[in-house]
Amino acid sequence: MAKKRRKPRGQIGPITVGEEGSFEAVDFPDSKDEIEAFILRTALRVGGKESTALFRLVGEPVQNPEDDFDFTLITESGPQPLDLAEIAPLGSGGYKSARGSYHVGERADKIWELLAQKAMKYSRPEGEGPHILLYSTDWRFRVSDGVLDLVAYYCHRRGLCFHSVSYFAQSDETDGQFSTLFPRSPESFRDFNEAARRARQVMIGDPTSAKWGTDEEGNAFVVIKLVPPPYPPK
Repeated sequence: MAKKRRKPRGQIGPITVGEEGSFEAVDFPDSKDEIEAFILRTALRVGGKESTALFRLVGEPVQNPEDDFDFTLITESGPQPLDLAEIAPLGSGGYKSARGSYHVGERADKIWELLAQKAMKYSRPEGEGPHILLYSTDWRFRVSDGVLDLVAYYCHRRGLCFHSVSYFAQSDETDGQFSTLFPRSPESFRDFNEAARRARQVMIGDPTSAKWGTDEEGNAFVVIKLVPPPYPPK
C-alpha cells in the first residue's frame, strides 16, 4: 500500500496560563483526507444546532475517494456533496513567512476568489452545487468575524451555485469556531456598510511568541507579540 503524502499545515491552538504555561499546537493528522475528516468531525460537533440545521443530517458523512467530492452528506433530502477548502494564501515561503496581519477587504477577496474557482469548476445552477466548508490550520489565517461577514455579504449579493458555505477553525483538539456564511437571512445585511468593513485591519497576536511570568501578587500572566500592521492595500 502506498504511503500517504504528508499535507503541509500551519500551527493553530490554545495558550494556557499556569505555573509554566504553554502554546499547544493542534496535532493534526498527516494526510489531506485524514485532516479533512478530523476537521469535519470537530466542526459538526462544535457547530451543534447550527451545523445540524445547515446540513440537515440524518446519518454520518461518507468520505469519498480522491478525484471526487470530499464527502457525501446523508441529509433529509438525500445524499449531497461536501467539499472542504483550506484558507491559506501562501507565498513562496510557506506558512512561516506569512504575515499575521491583513486588510479585511483583501483577505475577503482572497476567500471569494477561492469560492469563485470552485464555482467555476462545478458549473451548477445557483443553489445546486455542493456544500463548502472553509477551514484554517494556521493562526495567521484564522479568519476574523469582519472578514466572515464580508464574505457572507458577497455570497448574498453575488449569488453562488453552492448549497451552503461555512467556516471552521480549530481552537484546540476538540473545540473551535463554526460559522455559517451562506445562506444567511437578508435582514442581517440591512445596515451593512461594505466600504467601512473593507477598510478595517486585523493584527493577530503570535501565540508561538508567548512568554509567561507572575506578578508581585503571584498571579500568572502571558505576554504575546502583536504582529505589526499590514502593508498598504494593493
